[in-house]
Amino acid sequence: RMDIYILAGFGTVNYIILSVYLAAMLLIGFLFAGRQKTGEDYFLAGRKMPWLVVAMSMFASLTSASTYMGVPGIAYADNIAILFGVMMSPVVAPIIIFTFYPFYRQLGVTTSYEYIYHRYGAAARFVVSSLFVLARLGRLRVVIYAPALALSVVTGISLTLAIVLWLLLFY
Repeated sequence: RMDIYILAGFGTVNYIILSVYLAAMLLIGFLFAGRQKTGEDYFLAGRKMPWLVVAMSMFASLTSASTYMGVPGIAYADNIAILFGVMMSPVVAPIIIFTFYPFYRQLGVTTSYEYIYHRYGAAARFVVSSLFVLARLGRLRVVIYAPALALSVVTGISLTLAIVLWLLLFY
């Protein structure tokens, strides 16, 4: 009985909005797929993007649905101090933008891992890259589980199906 209520509670308008959003994301992907000829084109848009677009992209890559759902939940349930960490992003961003980015650009490297390779060698890059991958794998379970759980509760579909849909659509 509860599943029927939740499914009905999501509503036709919400399903339409969700469907249009997902279709738009797929359309954008299909329209822009294959236009990149080099790694620099793919990862850096040929170094032709305005700095504000790059900054917004980098910020978006560091946040996820779990950020928007988790931080307010933790602040409400446990401690509002977590909000100060979030509010520090705009304070720290100019330091990163004006210190590290010009340095990387001057060296002609794409990532900090490429810099580590040139400065310290392949072994150091392997260690740092491996630590990053392990950290991301640990974070990935929350980034996938939390929005899938919300999707499951709101739509009434099973959690397993919500996880599979989330993986298919966003990863």
